[in-house]
Amino acid sequence: MLTTSAQFGTGAGGGITITDTRPASSGWEASAQTTDFIGPIGVRTTIDGNGLSFADVTPSYISGNNLAAGSVHTNSIDHFRSAKKTFATTTAGPGTVDISGLLQLLAPTSTLPGDYTATITFTVV
Repeated sequence: MLTTSAQFGTGAGGGITITDTRPASSGWEASAQTTDFIGPIGVRTTIDGNGLSFADVTPSYISGNNLAAGSVHTNSIDHFRSAKKTFATTTAGPGTVDISGLLQLLAPTSTLPGDYTATITFTVV
């Protein structure tokens, strides 16, 4: 297997920013889902999106915010092409938090070289 990784977000102001402004908020759940990685034009190769993981998911709290340290629970996710998977939750609100983590892709060694493209959809409910 080939492995590549990239840090996604680096503390406050990086990664995914979740802001809940609902006055009577009882919290939220954040999830992600990806597509397969499509190879370059002329190369009929894809990389299975289930080879993508989002690890070391970490919240960064903003001073003076209702969401304080320990109020957002995070976890790593993998194999999230087939279905959305939850990576962060809270029962507090309203407030804002930044989420960062490590995106890592595993691909077969037979993968042809080139730029591959996928879409990651983040959902907060």
